[in-house]
Amino acid sequence: MIRKLTIALLAGAMCLTAASLLLAVEKKDVAYIYPTLGEYEKITGKKIKEYGEAPMLKEMVDKGNLPPVEERLPEEPLVIDPAEEIGRYGGAFRAVHRGKKDDYYCQHVIYETPVVYASNMYAPDCEEPMRPNIFKSWTVSDDVKVYTFKIRKGMKWSDGDPFDADDFAFWYEDVACNKELTPGGVAQFKVGGEMAKFEKIDDYTIRYTFAGPYGIFIEKICRGYRIPGRIPCYLPSHFMKKFHPKYTSKDDLKKAMEKEGFGDWKTFFQAKTEFWTNPDTPTMCAWKPVNKITEPIHRFVRNPYYWKIDTEGNQLPYLDELHYTLVPDEEGMLMKTLAGEVDSINEWQIGLAQNLPILMEHQQKGDYTVKFMQSWLSSIGVIHFNFSHPDPVLREILNNKKFRIALSMAMNRKEINDLLFNGVYDPVRVRPPGGPPYHGELPRFNQYANYDVGLANQLLDGMGLKWDKDHKFRLRPDGKPLNLTASVDNLMPAYVRVAEMYKKYWEDIGVNLTVKSLDRAFWTQQLQSNRHDLAIRDFNPGGLRPKYPATLAEWVPISTTFNINPAWGLWMVSGGQKGEEPPADIKRLKELHDQFIAEPDEKKRNDITNEIYLTHCENMWVVGAVWSSGKKSYQVFSNRLGNLCTPPSANEHSDQPCQYFIKK
Repeated sequence: MIRKLTIALLAGAMCLTAASLLLAVEKKDVAYIYPTLGEYEKITGKKIKEYGEAPMLKEMVDKGNLPPVEERLPEEPLVIDPAEEIGRYGGAFRAVHRGKKDDYYCQHVIYETPVVYASNMYAPDCEEPMRPNIFKSWTVSDDVKVYTFKIRKGMKWSDGDPFDADDFAFWYEDVACNKELTPGGVAQFKVGGEMAKFEKIDDYTIRYTFAGPYGIFIEKICRGYRIPGRIPCYLPSHFMKKFHPKYTSKDDLKKAMEKEGFGDWKTFFQAKTEFWTNPDTPTMCAWKPVNKITEPIHRFVRNPYYWKIDTEGNQLPYLDELHYTLVPDEEGMLMKTLAGEVDSINEWQIGLAQNLPILMEHQQKGDYTVKFMQSWLSSIGVIHFNFSHPDPVLREILNNKKFRIALSMAMNRKEINDLLFNGVYDPVRVRPPGGPPYHGELPRFNQYANYDVGLANQLLDGMGLKWDKDHKFRLRPDGKPLNLTASVDNLMPAYVRVAEMYKKYWEDIGVNLTVKSLDRAFWTQQLQSNRHDLAIRDFNPGGLRPKYPATLAEWVPISTTFNINPAWGLWMVSGGQKGEEPPADIKRLKELHDQFIAEPDEKKRNDITNEIYLTHCENMWVVGAVWSSGKKSYQVFSNRLGNLCTPPSANEHSDQPCQYFIKK
């Protein structure tokens, strides 16, 4: 195993520049980033005198079909010290997916954010978890309002067109601030309800100025696929302007839309931004698609203009292609994994902890390794109640906290955990992480999670929800049967299985549940259009970067994707012009969000986060079944894949997949 030289980024006083690389410490099994070639040579004393390239690209150069590698790379390429060794060119990465619903997983591999989390972001000795990527450096004003970024000079899109400040300006001015495309603006670029002021200083320098302090902005742009449309705050302006009415005539736009079967320009434009499934859309990623995600094998080929090199000057990526095989269901994915036909797969694709024993058992036979990692946390089978239900009787029932407590206490969490997840998770309600600074193990965060059907029935009796004459089900105050439908996001089949167990448990308290399995897109539509009784999926407890409750629409009403009640979220983001006015505690959550993003001090941010947790705990807006601590998360990797980080990162693009290679 080659030992690595890792340089701790000492940002000091909210400023990161190339000069802040000061302290060298030994590390291994980490894909380490040097912001520029100059910094690599300065710190290591080594010189890279020439660049290498993949044989398939060298052949294109020799035939005159591609410029030399020296002309394709930027003036200041980013340098990656691989996790294990200098890799070898060639081969295809094998993965699986279920079509459009799974495009999130391919983005984990090919995504390029302006700033990236370090692959060892959870390590106790990780001095600087945010690393340069597309931005080579940045500075932050003392009042934490002004962020100035330097883009590495000479980068190119996958079609060879220059990449510069205009691509950030186009996204910000013509997409993020366009009221047709983004009516409420972009939450990640707002402070005090105002979008930031954007400035292009020169071709390679941009600036964002916020209305108030924004202490965690750098972290927000480390995860661009959380931005609406999953766009990393830049777009290929030379390409996308062809689909924008500001730059293209209505007649030309209409013809293009009709040719591709689109009825409105907004949907057409959004479709063109999806670089992971559009072969024509230029990308900054290591690979670019050559066909659609609906094909039996979704293929990606190397980007000849990729802007990263290894420590010997070889242009990355090492892998020639990515192959995502279309597999219809979780069982099929599991079978291919066990057979050793997959190079990497996430636990969420193969049944979470339910299939962990069989995966562990077949590691040698399948020639793969199950790697455990510190991931973000997750509560599974979480119930969202429709607090704005159009049926006034059901609306009153769902808004009664006693009803939510009764449903919680009527579910046998231990049995759910044992039967569906092999006892791996914690049978608790939605809560913060245990231990400091949030102490989710305290009793106040664990009320009403015990299995007590008798007490649950007493609560419903106290609400006046009487049994029918045969004592089979309860009646609503208007005399109708108390029937509920649970709309379940089936992206993870485990959610449906959990919901079926709820159905069984709630028969004992007279609540009749119908389980309706929906694709995530339809699930989201139903929730957003207020056509659900209950909605079930996961819920992220946050508490660990990159997910803080104060910045998540799961926890605070900062967008219409506030699934606790989208109508409340809409009211908050529209300044009370639309949606439904929320209760005082929901408004308080928004105040806490504003305080959190403005606060640079981590201890004070923790105090704010604790108040958010306590507010949720007291109101019990959501009810969950089991809770993953994050340390029990896993990913499966083929033993033929080289340069794997140990432990793997929850954000796979933080592990720099461009440095993966085929060992055998």
